Amino acid sequence: TQGGDSVFGTITSTGGGYGSSGGPAGGNTPNGGAGGSGGGSTGYGGAGGAASPSGQGNAGSAGAGYGSGAGGGAGAVGGAATTTIGGNGGVGLASSISGTSTYYAGGGGGVGYTGASGTGGTGGGGNGETYQSSGGGGAGTANTGGGGGGGYRGDLGLGPGGTGGKGIVIIRYSDAYIPAASTTGSPTITVTGGYRIYTWTGSGSITF
Repeated sequence: TQGGDSVFGTITSTGGGYGSSGGPAGGNTPNGGAGGSGGGSTGYGGAGGAASPSGQGNAGSAGAGYGSGAGGGAGAVGGAATTTIGGNGGVGLASSISGTSTYYAGGGGGVGYTGASGTGGTGGGGNGETYQSSGGGGAGTANTGGGGGGGYRGDLGLGPGGTGGKGIVIIRYSDAYIPAASTTGSPTITVTGGYRIYTWTGSGSITF
């Protein structure tokens, strides 16, 4: 399913697109869904999801033969699949707004068929499930916005796709200015490197 949006005031970071289900041979949904970054497709030649709205992320990749495509990341499109190997998730983007350089919004890896499954993109993307392991796709890392990895035939009671990692909101400004008058949502507040930094991993508000 489509990932949820992260919202701050008038700024919306659109949730990632869903990965496809089944394929043309199964009559399901072969193409990845559009989103902030697009979802990967199933094998059998399904198309990767588009990045929509434009400029927030990158497209997912197409399937090839039995190998499924991968989710796009904030920094790159999903990696190419082969006839037996799943694509690697697109790399995310690094930001130092928290005070430490951290990658966010990596794409989820695709599933291979007898071959290797794709790895999640740097920035919290989950790995694709190992062929017929029934363990499901790897979850995206929490608070990175990374995509979940693909699962192998969840419709047969085998592994489902991985859950995407929830997002994060970070506000940073010069510590020469006074602290916020109030906050809700219990943000983490740090003062380092000349900045005052407020970090939310869920809903909240700030009043200056």
